[in-house]
Amino acid sequence: MLLDAELHLDAAYLAGYGIECALKAAIIAATTPSKRLSLVAPEFRGARDHPLGYWIVRLRQERGLPPLEVIDAVREARSWSTGLRYEVAGGDAAYTRTSLNAAVTVHDWCERSFP
Repeated sequence: MLLDAELHLDAAYLAGYGIECALKAAIIAATTPSKRLSLVAPEFRGARDHPLGYWIVRLRQERGLPPLEVIDAVREARSWSTGLRYEVAGGDAAYTRTSLNAAVTVHDWCERSFP
């Protein structure tokens, strides 16, 4: 829908945000219930702007590295930031499609790994 309207930055932002949320969910799922609150409060709240690679590092600390396909997908979307939500230009369709594909890859891995 956003692509059809040529709102590429909006679509890319949402794709990256989906990746961030999926990685955070994987971190929470890999964390013991007793540690979850102490993890979520300092890491997931506030105005932090972590690159997507940061969440791969955090996931590695809690669970180990995800499969290479997930790491590659995150690398493909590495230029994503929360600042995209403030951009007003049309954006790059190719980057947006890459980001959307990356989001699907990360989402699918999460679905398989954390049912």
